[in-house]
Amino acid sequence: AVALALLAPITSDRLDDATQRAREQGTALALDARLPPGDKLALAPALLGSVDSADPRGELLEALERERVDVAPENLAEYDRMATSADETLIAAVGDSFEIAFLVTGGFALLAALVLTPFAPPPTPRAGAALGVAVVLAIAAPAAYAQVREDRAPSPVVILDPCEERPLPGTGGIAGAVQDFALDRLDDQACRYGSSREELVLALARQEDAERFEERHGENPRSIGSLLDGLLGG
Repeated sequence: AVALALLAPITSDRLDDATQRAREQGTALALDARLPPGDKLALAPALLGSVDSADPRGELLEALERERVDVAPENLAEYDRMATSADETLIAAVGDSFEIAFLVTGGFALLAALVLTPFAPPPTPRAGAALGVAVVLAIAAPAAYAQVREDRAPSPVVILDPCEERPLPGTGGIAGAVQDFALDRLDDQACRYGSSREELVLALARQEDAERFEERHGENPRSIGSLLDGLLGG
């Protein structure tokens, strides 16, 4: 009980950080998706803007379903691919936030078993065999889980440095050129602020994120100007 009381605030902080990281990674997936430029820059904040640590996956799935209605049939496959990646990324981030709690409580469970062992009655041959199997499982299960997780976990979404060159969606046409220009502009401004492109997009879309951005980087990103705000649907 004491361990859980100590771990609760740590896990809560880690969950907040993991949710914010997953929001930025989901935004990166949306910005890099090969979808028509039209409303794509507004899609990322629409999907990830309201996601918080209270019910992150439920809010994300609700937003994905809501925005899917407006996607043209020929773009649904790409949208669904992006949506699946965003969901998997969020699940992985939330799982990571509980990692310390799982390890510590599991360790306490093993410690409790060791403390109680001297007080147990002399084991029968069958009980001794069962105890041996339990010890093997206690060691092997975490190792097996770690291997399965390594094999099946989604590839991590890397938040790239906005000051470095990066590939653009290049969807073609005038609209595609406008989109590429907007993404370049986002990179330029994010580089100036010392933030990520994704963090900037979220800050431009929601006041709460703008306040967090200003606290971290010393400036309100909504002062960039009407051009970028217009490209983002603001």
